[in-house]
Amino acid sequence: KTHALAAEHLTARQMARIYNAASEFLAGEPAGQLTDVRFDVALVDAVGRIEVLENAYAA
Repeated sequence: KTHALAAEHLTARQMARIYNAASEFLAGEPAGQLTDVRFDVALVDAVGRIEVLENAYAA
């Protein structure tokens, strides 16, 4: 298993769950949805090496 293969396993449904959880969290923040956030993704290969993609969901 490679980092690229791990990235391919991140589905739209999983991303939606993360966004929904973040929306709930941000609702409790003083700036609400205007709070600066980013989403990093940690990919793990078959031997346990980790590659972090910073701001992975940025358009």
